[in-house]
Amino acid sequence: MNVVGCSELCIEFPDRVDLLDALADIDTEQQSGQHCGSGDEDILSNLLRESDDIDVERDCINSTDLSSSLDEAAPFTCTSFDIQSLRPCMVKMEAVKNLSSDRSAKRRAQLANSPVAYVIERRYRIRIEIANLKSEEVSLSEQLEVLISKGQTRLSTRYYSRWKEAAEIEHSKRELVEQENRQLRQALYQQNCYMRSFNAVLIPAMRFHTDLNMSKFLHTATHLPTDSQSRLRYLESVCTEAKLDIATQILLSETESTRLFTVPSFSWEPLDVGPSGFGVTSIAVFAIDSSNACETFQAARTAIGNCAVVWPNYSLLDSSVNQMDMQSVKFNIHYGVTEHRFQSGMSEEQVVLESRDLSYFRVGGEGSVFLWDFVDEDNQFPVKKTTAVKRTTVVALLVRPERCDDGVERVVCRYICSKIHMIDALELPPGIERFSKSKQLGAQVADSMVYETIKGDVARNSV
Repeated sequence: MNVVGCSELCIEFPDRVDLLDALADIDTEQQSGQHCGSGDEDILSNLLRESDDIDVERDCINSTDLSSSLDEAAPFTCTSFDIQSLRPCMVKMEAVKNLSSDRSAKRRAQLANSPVAYVIERRYRIRIEIANLKSEEVSLSEQLEVLISKGQTRLSTRYYSRWKEAAEIEHSKRELVEQENRQLRQALYQQNCYMRSFNAVLIPAMRFHTDLNMSKFLHTATHLPTDSQSRLRYLESVCTEAKLDIATQILLSETESTRLFTVPSFSWEPLDVGPSGFGVTSIAVFAIDSSNACETFQAARTAIGNCAVVWPNYSLLDSSVNQMDMQSVKFNIHYGVTEHRFQSGMSEEQVVLESRDLSYFRVGGEGSVFLWDFVDEDNQFPVKKTTAVKRTTVVALLVRPERCDDGVERVVCRYICSKIHMIDALELPPGIERFSKSKQLGAQVADSMVYETIKGDVARNSV
């Protein structure tokens, strides 16, 4: 940097090299500006190429003139300095600045009036409009989802109200039908009792028809579906208070003439169920020396459920028992799927017994009542009809404290059990025929086992 000064004025004047560098920087910035506005557009580059060439020539001329002026002003010193000689240089510098600003304004005007700038501006506006439309689409989609959810809620509420009305109507109809059915059952049972009494007077050797009472008054045809909720609802519709009431009435009516002693009273009668089956009905009444009716009732239910594993002249090879608690609200309903395989002691013949049983009970009132019934069909656990014998059992049990003939109050158990074995064939095969010959003896053994089991359990609990 050269310093030119005098007694009154001191001015810093740039060197020649510094000015040339400044002019070069200005020219570089101006040349780079023509690419910033157009980006990758070739049309804009061709449009501005001519003006750039002219500007470069002017920059070269101005740089040369400015360099010669600086060479002439370089030897000046503070003593020989002339302020007038510096003015041409300052004027040229001012001209360079004006030229740069004029060139930038010109380029901006060219860009504003060019078609490429119009296309770029149009694209920019389209992008902004697309962004706005996308945001509006998102907002409208959210509103649509809200409206759809509201509509579905209204439809579900409407369908639910209609379904509820239909269910209430169906429930009321079902209650009326059940009430009529209960009345018909009671009337039929009373008529049957009257006919039995009349026949007993005329025909002393008349066979009793307890199996008819159990099958017609205590059993309901049951076909369980696969779904668990449907199975539970079906079982709850089958297991009713009316059946327990009828069971109590039948037990009291069939055993009213039996004297109450600690010695059990049993009676058995074979059932005629056709050529494809066999069965036995047994009636038992006995008193237990206990004051706890609940413990006796629990022991009796357990003993009745476990008495099906014994058959005379046959040994139990294997047994499969699957007990399920149905979690019912009305009763403690249990459903069981059992399979027992017996083998003859005299030969290697095997017999398979399968059963689908349900049970429920009620404690209180006239006594504790237990009802054991069977299921006709089960879609989830079907019976192997071609290889197995289906056993259907109907049991009614009543346990309550009563005064015996000797004047002592004891817990009296009354139960009626009808066991029927059926096979899917026109007649019994020879092996099943030989198995059926022990039906009455098997019923006697099972009833004796029930009595001994109840007596033993009560004695152990009382100790």
